[in-house]
Amino acid sequence: VTQTGYLNAWIDWNGDGTWAAGEQIATDLVVDGTTTLNVSVPGGATTGTTYARFRYSSESGIDATGIALDGEVEDYKLVILTPSAKAIASTSATHTTGSNLTIGEVVRYRLTTAVPEGVLTNFRITDLLPSGLQYSNTLTVSLIADTGIISTGLSVTPAIFSSGTDPVFDFGTVTNNDNDSNEEYIVIEFDAVVLNINSNQAGATRTNSYTVAYGNVTETSNSVSITVVEPVLALDKQIISPLPEPLGLGNYVTYTLVVNHSGSSNRSDAFDLVLTDTLPVGLAGAQIVSVTPSGSPLIAAPSAEFVGNALRVPALADGSFDLPRSAIVTIIYRAYLVAPAQPRDILTNGAGVVWSSLDGADANERSGGGTEPDGTGFYNTGPVDDYERADDVSFTVPGDWGDAPNTYATSKINPTSFEGPSHFITSTLYLGALVDDETNGQPNATATGDDVIGSPDDEDGITFLNPIVPRRVISTEVVVYNTSGTQAYLNGWLDFDGDGTFTQGADQIFDAVAVTHGTQILTFTVPSTATQNIPTYARFRLSFNPNIEFYGFTEVGEVEDYETYIEPLGYIGDRIWYDLDLGGDDDGSGAGEFGIPDITVQLDGDGKVVTTTTSITGFYVFTDLPPGPYVVTVLTNTLPITIVHTPTADPDGGNDSTSSLTLTRASFQRTDQDFGYPPELHAIGNQLWIDFGAGTGFANNGRRDGSESGIDGVLVELYDAANPPGVGSAIASMTTVNGGFYLFD
Repeated sequence: VTQTGYLNAWIDWNGDGTWAAGEQIATDLVVDGTTTLNVSVPGGATTGTTYARFRYSSESGIDATGIALDGEVEDYKLVILTPSAKAIASTSATHTTGSNLTIGEVVRYRLTTAVPEGVLTNFRITDLLPSGLQYSNTLTVSLIADTGIISTGLSVTPAIFSSGTDPVFDFGTVTNNDNDSNEEYIVIEFDAVVLNINSNQAGATRTNSYTVAYGNVTETSNSVSITVVEPVLALDKQIISPLPEPLGLGNYVTYTLVVNHSGSSNRSDAFDLVLTDTLPVGLAGAQIVSVTPSGSPLIAAPSAEFVGNALRVPALADGSFDLPRSAIVTIIYRAYLVAPAQPRDILTNGAGVVWSSLDGADANERSGGGTEPDGTGFYNTGPVDDYERADDVSFTVPGDWGDAPNTYATSKINPTSFEGPSHFITSTLYLGALVDDETNGQPNATATGDDVIGSPDDEDGITFLNPIVPRRVISTEVVVYNTSGTQAYLNGWLDFDGDGTFTQGADQIFDAVAVTHGTQILTFTVPSTATQNIPTYARFRLSFNPNIEFYGFTEVGEVEDYETYIEPLGYIGDRIWYDLDLGGDDDGSGAGEFGIPDITVQLDGDGKVVTTTTSITGFYVFTDLPPGPYVVTVLTNTLPITIVHTPTADPDGGNDSTSSLTLTRASFQRTDQDFGYPPELHAIGNQLWIDFGAGTGFANNGRRDGSESGIDGVLVELYDAANPPGVGSAIASMTTVNGGFYLFD
């Protein structure tokens, strides 16, 4: 007959000399023969000497104390070893604290392992190094015991380490013969580098522990973490606004550069800073205005210098400077505009700053990749981070531009093959009272686009003093401001045919005319071939360069465009005639209302008086008249004395001697200025009678004598002497009445 045996066991984990219910490590474990009991030591176990009790019986459910029916009890003295402990022994950088490490920094780990007494085979310690850290072969091993610990050897594998490679420390067989109450230890220290790899970013946590294995025992240590901290800088470049108005050659543009080191969490100091900023072509004469540190801590202002057109902070002789967390450096400098910059050019210049995570040269640091910013790698953009910030700023070079429609080559890019006219602006040479700047031509249909840029209107240098009409000499008032001491020249163009373009020769009205400071009157003649009655455009350019065209860039001065008008040449005329019927209308010569020749007619146009005389048919005309108000006057002293001059209210068809009218662009051909005058009035008439010689005895003597009676009912016709019967028609007719009488009056 066989019986079942039960094993119950206890370890006094807290070393208080009693067996608590929570300290039982085996409960009614059925065993027969050899059994291995694996026990996990609780985290709160008290290190040092303590005891274990094992009771084996056929009776189950027994306690650590009391009587059992059968079986055996065995007590053992044992030692609870201190748990394996991993800790940070030291770090290499002085500017980081605690477990915060920057890129390239070295952390030294300490692995403290308690060694139990006895012979321990295959004793191995494996450090579980996380990705981002790399083992550095700086190993030290200490065997701490009163009488010594013997190891059959030590090897470290693998031979080559990279990110996250676990170092394995193999001690072979370890013999601990130090049989006392003290613990014996193996203490390992080694270095690990925080690698410059993309996964190591500010705020990243790298946690590791190690394991100890010997025989059938495996133990894992506590975990230790480090946090990656980095220097993260911001670079801000700005142009101090607004730009100088106007901005021309020699005017300064002022820039600010701010290097700001954030004081937020997971940040570390920045080292070996170098800031550079190269001016673009078109800026020169750079001057450093100030270098000002701020923030806390407040560092000493770094030096700065320009070498040619390149700014460097600090000066080359000073190498580099450091920027702690929360520190700021502001640099202000300026440079002035020079050729070959032209209006509408976009001037861009970029600043760059590089730095590193560690002070001085270190192969493991993270840096800008070079000693100077190269603009090729920026923070967090590459497979390996590059400590380089860049910022650029641009502005469009302003100038003075035209504003005629773009067919006249006004904008920089326009429908023609020419680039629009532009000038740099100076304070010593311009047209009129002022000049403002634009970044491009401002074409519109009224040539006023420039007027709305800036205030007040700067299109104020040119005034046409009289209407522009063909074959006329036009006086032009030109107001020049020139305090430069250099001779200036005016060139001007006017589109005479209205085709929407300027022709350099045919349309040029002023060709390199030397002008002086102040107001002057210049003249030009409008060609007879100019197209009449059309809107058109003129362009004027003032410059030191006499040989410029209506398009393209010249360094200084001003261009002004104007909408203008080529006025039509009109005429005024008609006929002066005999108003025989007093009807007020010219009935024509066919009706006997003939023109009156050789009458003097006077035309007054704005105080300018001209005269002409009527033709044989009574017609007159005044030609080549520009639009405007006019007064036509018939000089009545030249009328025939037979004219009855009694003015009426209607100058057209009446007998007024004066007429006022206005020629306009819509009505510039006036042939309605006729004047009719009635001749002095007479009467023709008498009596028709029978001439039979009554009272005299003489018949047909042609005199009415005595009782010779009149004849009624006889038709009498009146003819013009120039058109007698058979040639013309009677101009009047009547029959005799009342004794043969008739009267044409």
